Amino acid sequence: MTTTSTTTTTLRILVAPFKNFSLALPMDSVRKVARTKDLEIDLNNDGDRVRIDDYDATVIRLYEWMYGEANPEPETHIALIQMPYKNFALPMAALPTITTVAETALRPISTEYRRLYNLDMASHIFSLAMVKSTETVF
Repeated sequence: MTTTSTTTTTLRILVAPFKNFSLALPMDSVRKVARTKDLEIDLNNDGDRVRIDDYDATVIRLYEWMYGEANPEPETHIALIQMPYKNFALPMAALPTITTVAETALRPISTEYRRLYNLDMASHIFSLAMVKSTETVF
């Protein structure tokens, strides 16, 4: 009898809830997640830049971009996303979670679907089993 072992490649991701969807970010691009009150910054002003520790970042108001209005919930947390040429700060109304997902669970999103639902920034989708339900994550 022979046994074969297969290796499943997994990704560690940060899952941030936004109204009726969640956004997943690879942990290798997340520099920091913090409570906004600990950073002494004001996310209600019209500025589009913020300084977190030694990083300058462009604030991306994802909720506003997706829904065309300011987030009605207080933005209590912020994730600092470090990209090769630019840093982004993503304010959110809830504490994100960290999880692991198998690469095989990721499915590409078609261009038509992204345009239909204003998901230009999303490239893949997967289902995440939650305690009482299953959540779709982009």
